[in-house]
Amino acid sequence: MRKHVLWTMLLCMFLSVSSAEGIMLDAPRNGTLYYPEGASGNEAMLVYSYQLPRASGADSCSEGIEAVYNLQEAELINFTVPVLGESLTLPASVQLTFEVTCNDSLFVSFHFITKRVQADQISEIHSAHTFARNGTKEGLIITLPNLLGLLQHQDMNDSWLETRQTERANALIRHLVEQQLVKEGISQLSAEALHDVLNYDFFPEEDFFLDADDNPVFFIQPGLVHPNDPVFIPLTMESILDAL
Repeated sequence: MRKHVLWTMLLCMFLSVSSAEGIMLDAPRNGTLYYPEGASGNEAMLVYSYQLPRASGADSCSEGIEAVYNLQEAELINFTVPVLGESLTLPASVQLTFEVTCNDSLFVSFHFITKRVQADQISEIHSAHTFARNGTKEGLIITLPNLLGLLQHQDMNDSWLETRQTERANALIRHLVEQQLVKEGISQLSAEALHDVLNYDFFPEEDFFLDADDNPVFFIQPGLVHPNDPVFIPLTMESILDAL
């Protein structure tokens, strides 16, 4: 019964009577920034290349995507690159790329990879954004409690409830992910060390993207559970809602 109620809540938030097709995404915005400004590639302390989503449709989701990545591009130019470049003692290059993991009548989801190369050191950071296409969150980035129906539009100004429901969602996903990692033998960490990684370095409320079936894929950053690679843990919405 609880699962059916939660599914009803999700449908009320996101269900669309429109076509099941996704939005029209334009060619990505691409750019390369140098620090110091005006330096050439060989002279620069930092070369930062980026690729960000673009959407030129007139719908609210497309407009939301444009607003978010216009702002991110401006932050890269005016803040991120200058601050990072000034902090470096050795030349470095950074490449930000993305993939579209879901684009349908309910959601648009992007998975980002930021790769940094400095001397012989290579590091990688994963992040993601999922936009709602319908309901009260249309055109906005949703978090895990929104996806699970634990937070509604009327709860947006209730910081106590938002914190409580986020903690509830995070605790559930950490438990399910820990079970999956142990079951599949992915983690070689001790039980205590794995528990600490999941509690202090894994943030389920935002460390996920959606797959083509609208199921969340959670990710753990490289070097935390696997020595070199990120770990991806797909979970079905049904299994998560059953466990709530």
